[in-house]
Amino acid sequence: MKKSVIERRPTRSSLQIMRDTVYALFIRELRTRFGGSRLGYFWAIAEPAGQAAVLTTIFSLMGRTSLSGVEIPVLMLVGLVPFKLFTKLISQLSNAVLSNKGLMAYRQVEPIDPIITRLLIELATMAIVFVTLMFSMYWFLGYKVTPVSLPGVLLAIFLLVALAVGIALILCVLFEYFPDMSKVVGVIMTPMMIVSGVFFSASMVPTQYWGLLDWNPAFHCLELIRESYFYGYDPGFSSLEFVVKVVIIADFIGMLLFVSYRTKLVSS
Repeated sequence: MKKSVIERRPTRSSLQIMRDTVYALFIRELRTRFGGSRLGYFWAIAEPAGQAAVLTTIFSLMGRTSLSGVEIPVLMLVGLVPFKLFTKLISQLSNAVLSNKGLMAYRQVEPIDPIITRLLIELATMAIVFVTLMFSMYWFLGYKVTPVSLPGVLLAIFLLVALAVGIALILCVLFEYFPDMSKVVGVIMTPMMIVSGVFFSASMVPTQYWGLLDWNPAFHCLELIRESYFYGYDPGFSSLEFVVKVVIIADFIGMLLFVSYRTKLVSS
């Protein structure tokens, strides 16, 4: 009498399930965001390049070709691309769960999965954009685009990303209870671009007015990036300690709210 053999599929760990889920969501997001338009990736590169070109033209008309010893196009992009990453992360991550609410019916999908997916997409997109633009300015215009301290640049960008994630997690919960708040956040992001040092550096601001900008951790992050990117640039404005403290507080509150209201995020 033959014994029946029951083949059992090997069980997957929670990390393997998350990996497969994030991969599937990653492909889905790419097709949704860029698949419908052949110019999707082009605009991702053309937008910051166009903004930097406009700002360079304005400064050129004012008789300025460099600021703090740095060519204006390079100075603008070093501030513009990281800040766009910051705002994109807040916008995309805060709406990640709400946009994928229908997928929460599948038990493999956790609320954190679409957030991780969009985080990876934004990081990859902005990395490609930044490298492409910098290489183009080096190859075609002859600008010096290599950073003085790459670890310092990466640390400052990491803090900026961590700050955006913390803010996004907080907003992700708040949007569930106050949907119209997303419009308010959209309005706030426009003046934030002005007061975060995207179009200017701390070296251009008189020291007696630094107190008007000192509260903004995003400005500190951009200045930390510039200090690590450009040789001899150190106006003395940025504070690494302040940024780390704000990031820890924002991420702690964000993760606490996200975990506490996980059931609400899935069921509502």
